[in-house]
Amino acid sequence: MNMKSKVMRITIPAIMAALSILLELISGKTGWAKFTIHGMPLMFTGIMFGPLTGLTTGFVTGLLVQLNYPFSIASPFYAISYVMWALIPGLLSKLFKNKNSVFLIILSAIFAAIFANLANTGATMIDALFVDGSYFTVAAILTKWSARIITMIFMFAPNIFLLERSINALFPLAIGEEIRLTDFTHLQIPEINKL
Repeated sequence: MNMKSKVMRITIPAIMAALSILLELISGKTGWAKFTIHGMPLMFTGIMFGPLTGLTTGFVTGLLVQLNYPFSIASPFYAISYVMWALIPGLLSKLFKNKNSVFLIILSAIFAAIFANLANTGATMIDALFVDGSYFTVAAILTKWSARIITMIFMFAPNIFLLERSINALFPLAIGEEIRLTDFTHLQIPEINKL
């Protein structure tokens, strides 16, 4: 593998993580519902670069987004929802030969949204159970969960459309091979000559 492909394997997921963070920050929030497409760049990363890169990109994105909110015992668990947005499509992409398959894109958007919703709800439950004076109560979480599920279903169409457009537009830039840890173990920091 040449240096250009290694740079692309690092650069594209980093750009997608930054885009996901930006989309999260400008998302429309109304009480318990959040209208956002912040998961789309993470799904793209998982599909195009595999589950390892998806996991890493989702984890870093989740941790950076959590810096924008007050820290609680559940903060690491909130970050898991970002991992789900990238890891699930990465795992599903292993089942498909064609990375721009519409069926893969639809399955990725649906299952990533479901698992991210469950992870986020679980983190909210942890907040409700273990944090004194929490904004959340278990009864309120269960009551408002239907609104979150309806919002999730409503966001399927924009996520699927934008993911399909992104994959078709950026497919030539992405490296089709999955990243392995051994791809980067032999890299060394170049020496700087003294003047």
